[in-house]
Amino acid sequence: GRLPTYKVTGTVKYKGAPLEAADVILQYPELKISSFARTNAAGEFELATYDRADGAPAGGANITVTKWEQLPPSDAKIPGDPGYDPAMAYMPEKQPALLVPAKYTDFSTSGLKVVVNASSANPPLNIELQD
Repeated sequence: GRLPTYKVTGTVKYKGAPLEAADVILQYPELKISSFARTNAAGEFELATYDRADGAPAGGANITVTKWEQLPPSDAKIPGDPGYDPAMAYMPEKQPALLVPAKYTDFSTSGLKVVVNASSANPPLNIELQD
């Protein structure tokens, strides 16, 4: 029951610079399916739907881009450690900061859209985020 997928690559830039470790999601409202990718150090990505880098279905899609601050590992005590407090087990030490404008994290406000063609030669999807 899988839809055919087609190779889609692209880049994400923010303020003219490549955006590393950003999540790109394509949502197909009519197909009720999504495709996703994470950018590399150069801001490049390759979309996946069912398997790693298998592409995206043909059709019109809305796009979101999200990037959160990477926090260091927690030094909170775990069960079995002296001083472990179950009430604090799920309390984050710090909330991660959103590193892109919030409008890009919602399909209804991002203003980003694409039409994926049923072709192995889709043009690169180059996304430029602005404040």
